[in-house]
Amino acid sequence: GAERDLVLVSTVRAGFSGEVGFMRDPRRINVLLTRARRGLIVFGASHTLEGEAETWRPWMRWVDGKGAVMSLHTLATHYQD
Repeated sequence: GAERDLVLVSTVRAGFSGEVGFMRDPRRINVLLTRARRGLIVFGASHTLEGEAETWRPWMRWVDGKGAVMSLHTLATHYQD
């Protein structure tokens, strides 16, 4: 994959089973996380992503530590008309 200024990623295929699915592969995640030059927005269920211990959980903790995690409720409240 080529680099882009902004990368939007949907991980919402994560189902009720709590499994991340094909986004569990560290190689895929590496490509995903390293292609954004200026911004990366990941949409997904935080509890599901945090359930994948090898890659997503450490990344989610890092992002949360930067204050960059936003819940759907916060997003809707912040950006409503």
